[in-house]
Order: sequence, then structure tokens, then C-alpha cells
Amino acid sequence: MTDSRPHPERDAAESAVIQRIRDEIWHMDQLEQVDAVLRAIRDGLRRLGIDFFGISINDVDEIRAEVCYYTSAGEDVSWNIFSDRVTNAPVLNFMRSEHPTYRPDLHAHDPWGERTQVEATYGAPIRSILDVPFGTGTFVINSRSPEAFSGRTRA
Repeated sequence: MTDSRPHPERDAAESAVIQRIRDEIWHMDQLEQVDAVLRAIRDGLRRLGIDFFGISINDVDEIRAEVCYYTSAGEDVSWNIFSDRVTNAPVLNFMRSEHPTYRPDLHAHDPWGERTQVEATYGAPIRSILDVPFGTGTFVINSRSPEAFSGRTRA
């Protein structure tokens, strides 16, 4: 059940986080500067108390059949480009979707067969993943906890 009472402190914190992310996006003049955007998102999620382990911006180049995965786990930020169609197929499907794609517990149900690859990337057991599509890819947040993003209410 969602609490419908006003939360001015939470609203102000969320607004500040969103503005910092926007500022970092607007300051980007090279794709490699996505690191600053990932750090702003990561720091903002921590500030808001979101239970997560890693985040990623997956940028799809459909012409070259490649996905560039910009990933942050802990304090590290890295990127990898994959042209393997099997690895990239889920991201392409998530991007083309009009809605977020949520896997509440990869250890119980792995519909895209991604658990092994995801855990190799993050070096830790990943239980839940949420992909949010945008025009050229997806934003991903994951957690070591099952159902980390299920029924989140404002506190």
C-alpha cells in the first residue's frame, strides 16, 4: 500500500538527485564522460536509500549489432562492447519494450538466461534486475536481494 501523505523532505532529496543527474548529462560532450553520469546516479540512489548493487547504461548500436555496457558496481566504473547477438538479445528486447522489464529473482526464474553473464560482470550473486528502456538502450539497476524493486513505497 502506498502512503499518500506528502513527503517534502523525500521529494526535495529526489529533486536534488534528479537535477544532479541532469547536470552531468548536459555536461557530457564525449560518450566516455558517461562515467560521471553513472557516478551521479549511483550516488543519488545511495542518498535515497535504494537497495542496489550495480547499475548500467546499455547503449545499443543496431546498425553495428553492438551494445556498449557502461557499468558501475561499488566505486568502479567500466565499459565493455559486445557484438555477440545472444548476449545482446535481451537488451534489444528490453529497449524495444514500452515498459520496464523486471526480473524479481534470477535465482528462482531466469527467463532470459542471463544470470551467468550478469554475475560474471558484477562478480557477485545478483538476484533482481530492472531494465528501463530509453530511445537507444536501457538503464539497469540490480540488487543482491530478491524482489528488491517489488512494491516499493515511499517512506
